Amino acid sequence: REESYEEITQLLVLTVIPVILSTAIYNVSGILDNALFGQAMYDLGRQSEIAKQYGVYTGKYKLLLNVPIMIANSLGSALVPALSRAVGAGQRKEVERNITLAIRFSMVVAIPAAVGLGVMADPLIPLLFGMSELAVHIMQLGCLSVVLYSLSTVSNAILQGTNHMQVPVMHAALSLGIHVLTLEVLLRIFELGIVGVVIADMVFALSMCILNAASLRSLLHYRQEIRRSFFLPAFCAALMGLVTAGAKIFLKRFTGRVVLYTLVPIFLAVYGALLLLTGAIREKELLRFPKGESLCRLARKLHLI
Repeated sequence: REESYEEITQLLVLTVIPVILSTAIYNVSGILDNALFGQAMYDLGRQSEIAKQYGVYTGKYKLLLNVPIMIANSLGSALVPALSRAVGAGQRKEVERNITLAIRFSMVVAIPAAVGLGVMADPLIPLLFGMSELAVHIMQLGCLSVVLYSLSTVSNAILQGTNHMQVPVMHAALSLGIHVLTLEVLLRIFELGIVGVVIADMVFALSMCILNAASLRSLLHYRQEIRRSFFLPAFCAALMGLVTAGAKIFLKRFTGRVVLYTLVPIFLAVYGALLLLTGAIREKELLRFPKGESLCRLARKLHLI
């Protein structure tokens, strides 16, 4: 039968509202961080540090952190429409395949980005913002947030793309409660200042990842593939991080400065080659990346596939 405009509008509204709510809770956590951090610092008699520390957190740390998170999310979320089609057609194997690819593509970008921000925080932050030891410190501490937020956002999209619209909203609300409790303890008992905000932020994202993973298993009976989605990208990123750190030390010792346009190509080339050599990404999967055909041609010329 032909659906009326009223029915279509209702469906669209019921689809959009849970997405907006889950996103809103993510943003509310930032507003609460600001209020709770300011009040806690004021109560501890550290009013003079509020503006400086929170300015570094929002203007340097979060600004840099959001770039790789958005890239990872766009790669993973691009597969969600195909996932929704497979759910509608009742193709269970295709559903599992698209979930695995969405998570893997996200992790292939997020894990090296986290390692890269941790290793290159020292030259990158002074280059972009001027020297700030606090910004470098919290970036090296909180770079894991890239992985946690990417995974939580992609798993949100997967759950909503498989008609479980309310689940991420409930998870976000529960995670927000855990986040607020953790933040209060870190600020008022341990007096960690902005470091406590960074840690509580990671706790929020970690809680979302755990709850979403549990729902994927219970609602979709999905068993997460670990080796190629997490272990191999982490292994490749760790080796890449060691090579890049060595290059950074070498450049700093013999030239007196660290040149980012020298480090970044080393970083990307080593990681890309290791991904293909270890089988973390195969040719069919590489073709689904942006400019996949060009990447495959280059990989064949270098005998990587």
